[in-house]
Amino acid sequence: MTMPRIVNTDDQYPDSKDVEPDSQSPFVVTGVSEQGGYAVVPAAAVALHCIDLPVRNESQARRAAPFAIEDEIAVDLAGTHVAVGLATETGARVLAVVSRAKMESWAGALPTLDDGQKLVPEVSALAAALSPPVVVDRQGHVIVAFTDGTGFAVETDVFQRIAGPLFVEHDLSELTVYTGRPERIVPKALPAQCKVEVQPALSEARYTALIAEGAVKANLSLLQGPYAFRTPWSAALRSWRAVLACAALLLISYCLSLVSEAVYYSRATDEYFERTEAIARQALPDVQRIVNPRTQVLARLNGLGGAQQASFLPMASALYAALNATADTRLEALVFDQARGTLSATISMESYQDIDKLRADIARRGFELEEGASRTSERRIVSELKVAR
Repeated sequence: MTMPRIVNTDDQYPDSKDVEPDSQSPFVVTGVSEQGGYAVVPAAAVALHCIDLPVRNESQARRAAPFAIEDEIAVDLAGTHVAVGLATETGARVLAVVSRAKMESWAGALPTLDDGQKLVPEVSALAAALSPPVVVDRQGHVIVAFTDGTGFAVETDVFQRIAGPLFVEHDLSELTVYTGRPERIVPKALPAQCKVEVQPALSEARYTALIAEGAVKANLSLLQGPYAFRTPWSAALRSWRAVLACAALLLISYCLSLVSEAVYYSRATDEYFERTEAIARQALPDVQRIVNPRTQVLARLNGLGGAQQASFLPMASALYAALNATADTRLEALVFDQARGTLSATISMESYQDIDKLRADIARRGFELEEGASRTSERRIVSELKVAR
């Protein structure tokens, strides 16, 4: 083992701000930064483990963490809270394990509880404030922080007995020890290549200031899962009040437009039915009540038999074909005279030239078209025409 290098223990650390911990508080230190409030919990109360979690996101990591650590902690998961740190470049994560009873006690003692609040393990704060691996002599106990984010706190009397295997396991190449009694605190069992640097013991005020600084930088907070901050419903509704009001106005406007559209189409439907019934009455003058114009007209047409069918259907077919071939023509009324063998029709069209087109088309189909009276109605020509043999 390389002998430790002892630096001048008279060196003083200029404290930018003396922070005195509250002896009545369950926390090592509490404070407020620009990111929010923070509190540091004692290292001895939290166990830290470095675990590889093959997951894709933070939500999956939090769900998988308790089961990944179950065999190592050998305690009932029901009474244990597991918090998950951010993934490193290798994908490993630090898992903080603490009893739910402790978490309940700490959560109730927090001075504030807001979205930026952090509850940081002491080892994590120490590692963020000083470059690990480090050993800090705290008189009654010793705190150790490793580069992988793990660490521990143990009583000074048993430190040398348990530290050796752990330092060898981490294969350290360097180690910084903060103590005024290196002969007792510097680990006696270290990897052969490990270089040890001894720094002066940290005063209470200096240590507290460092832990407060590290708590702000640390990326692990115990306030996860059931202990994560939840925005009250009242506050959430207040923040969404303007959005909900706009959505309500849009919904009301949409409903009003649907009602307006329904009224419009209902009126248009009534007018269309009235025109259809008027045409049906002209075609069926002997029918007293028009219930279904299409069905009643078809029934009358299907009822035409013998000579009626032989004369009416060919003439009607020729007329409908001619109307379909002439643009902007419309059949307004249709009457068949069985005695005379003629088919009278009232046709609405754009111009008188359309009559010539109809006459030529019907002639090609073997019938004659006779023109009767014509008049102008709503910028259209309405003519009485007869189709005969």
